[in-house]
Amino acid sequence: MPLGIPQIIDPVYWIVEDSRVLYMSGYNDNIISNVPLENGEYYLPKPFTPDSFMSKIREILL
Repeated sequence: MPLGIPQIIDPVYWIVEDSRVLYMSGYNDNIISNVPLENGEYYLPKPFTPDSFMSKIREILL
């Protein structure tokens, strides 16, 4: 059975509280935009270019 996001991400937050998470999805933006992101969580819709991916990574790290 596949794990859900909380089962994967929660242990990471226990180890490093200020972790940052980048979600990527091929779903319609209208579906994903209804899901609230918490502090340290970011979203990058597919398809994306290598430049837009690197731009998002820079945004997250700065």
